[in-house]
Amino acid sequence: MSRVIDVSINFDTETILKKFPNPSKDPNKPTFIPPEHIYMVTYQDNVISGQAGGELHLKGRVGDVVRWREQSISFGFEQSVILYGFVCDDPNHQLLEDPRALKAKVQSAVPNANNKTVPTCQINDNYYWRGDLLAQGKVTYHFKFMIVDRDCKCCGYFEWDPFITITN
Repeated sequence: MSRVIDVSINFDTETILKKFPNPSKDPNKPTFIPPEHIYMVTYQDNVISGQAGGELHLKGRVGDVVRWREQSISFGFEQSVILYGFVCDDPNHQLLEDPRALKAKVQSAVPNANNKTVPTCQINDNYYWRGDLLAQGKVTYHFKFMIVDRDCKCCGYFEWDPFITITN
């Protein structure tokens, strides 16, 4: 039975911008950064190695779906992160379907000011990237992302390269 592998990508945007004070302003030529200020987390059963690091080595089976979601550590209060591109060492997409960005309407629980033990629900747009695992092997990929300030101005374009192992 196939399953969904959710991956939360958390970016230390404050440190990235301090360490790379002059990032690319060209989305076609993003600044390549090492993974130490990116923290990817998934359910423990999906992990080969690297939980909560920038080089999360996932395991998945043919037919599984990977969903990636991005956020800054401030959850958008100071800066936001937007994934905008995906490149992998599987250019013909034999192992991993070419991931695509999607938007879904989801119901989320939020605190209720009138009753702290009974949440209120609201409908939100949920953005994520999705790719299907198509064949066994190992795929290294690059996500391109932008950091945006609280005024929605782009601070710079970046990329880094995690990987997935597909087994059966």
